[in-house]
Amino acid sequence: MNINNCKTENANTNKKRTQIISSPMTVTAVSKFLSSAEFSIGDALSSNKTEGLSLIKRKKGATFQLRVTIPGRGRKKMSLGKFNAQTNNSEHATIKALEVHQLIRDGKDPLLEAEAKLREIEEQLLLEKRKAMTLGQYFEKHYVPSVSGKRSGKEMGERIVRHFKFLFDVPLMEIEHHHIETWEKGRLKAGIQRTTIKSDFSKLFSLLESASKTKIEGSKVVNFIVRNPLADFKLSKPTSEENDRDHDKDKEERRALTDEEINCLHTGLAAFNEQKKAERRRSRKHGRSYLRNLDLLTYAHWLVPFAQIMLHTGLRQSDLYSLKWQAGGKNSIDLKKREIHVIPKKTRDLNDPAKILLHMSDELYDIIDSWHKDCGRPSTGFVFTNTTGGQHDRQAHKNLWKNILKLGSFPKPIVMYSLRHNFISRLISDRVPLLHIARLVGHKSIAMIEKHYGHLCPDESKDILSKMSKTVARRSSGETPSTDGVSKPF
Repeated sequence: MNINNCKTENANTNKKRTQIISSPMTVTAVSKFLSSAEFSIGDALSSNKTEGLSLIKRKKGATFQLRVTIPGRGRKKMSLGKFNAQTNNSEHATIKALEVHQLIRDGKDPLLEAEAKLREIEEQLLLEKRKAMTLGQYFEKHYVPSVSGKRSGKEMGERIVRHFKFLFDVPLMEIEHHHIETWEKGRLKAGIQRTTIKSDFSKLFSLLESASKTKIEGSKVVNFIVRNPLADFKLSKPTSEENDRDHDKDKEERRALTDEEINCLHTGLAAFNEQKKAERRRSRKHGRSYLRNLDLLTYAHWLVPFAQIMLHTGLRQSDLYSLKWQAGGKNSIDLKKREIHVIPKKTRDLNDPAKILLHMSDELYDIIDSWHKDCGRPSTGFVFTNTTGGQHDRQAHKNLWKNILKLGSFPKPIVMYSLRHNFISRLISDRVPLLHIARLVGHKSIAMIEKHYGHLCPDESKDILSKMSKTVARRSSGETPSTDGVSKPF
């Protein structure tokens, strides 16, 4: 049976006339009814040959309507489509009406059957449409709106456009492994680091995962692709030469800054601070006297105390950006107790995240207290805010840092993360226990410290063996060491 076009209609409260004929609804009978001036819009033509079937006159043409009684739902109206004089579909409407009556006799609900059929057709049409949906179309119409409210949404979108625009005309379901393999080879040939390639690929992977997950759009449950086409794709592994090179580079980066570099850093920060004050003096002198006088402040720019705190604590930039002025917060500075509390961003989503508690040194306290004073002694809000009072973008320091390196005349450029490497490296050189270091920098165990900074650990194996030999020698002579320094026999 076919009842694709069935649907319910509200009852018409106006009294309308119905012409009842004893013969089937032929083209002649229907044409005569529609052309008759005796009948107006809303009047009906009904045949006693088919129970409940009527042809309703409309402003333009006519529609077939069927009245039926559905057990448990009462009297209902169903539309069986428009009348078409060219195809003479009155016979088709009669067949559909008979099919509906048969459904009712079989104990089925024709309205539910019709709705299910409609959904099936809609889903089939939607599936065909999705098969043709390209990556670019999904990106613009669905992905961008879904991530627009997220902090990293804009950056993710920009990276997808920048690196995968060549796939925008490819249907989602036709994206294949060879597309990414070719892209990866080109990036490696251009000298792009594998970590960067992996990060860029993860953005595309996330988009495809989003397209494959079931979600609600309006009143419909949809998923644009059944499965992420790159679900089982793996980026190529680095060669042994690359591993050796990366290991050497990693060792070179994870080190303590030299005394010269430390001096360059302080010089650069001081020069940058003075540069900002000089810029403000010029602005105030040339008609903008309403601007705050930065000469009255210790710090003319947030990045100066930001870098100094990082140098003294080894905190990651992301954790510094999330710090707030409040006592007892998860990521906060408590000046009264001289404490900094941090839950590292990398572990915040874990069931048992790492927790950092830093007790301020006098030097660190002076830096933070001066910045707090410059900010007007706030009791809440982010420690380092953007122009609207919100949290900085995680890349806010990038170009400013380059300026500081230039002003400090660094012998060789360093990334800001080197301040964290310096903090950890110096603690290791000072023989601070690795477990204490791990806790200070937000690691749950010493594994990461050993892996990345193990080459800095002092080699004390010679002294350890020497001490052991002396102990064994005393024991072999029949003596045992005592706590008061006097050897005693066994």
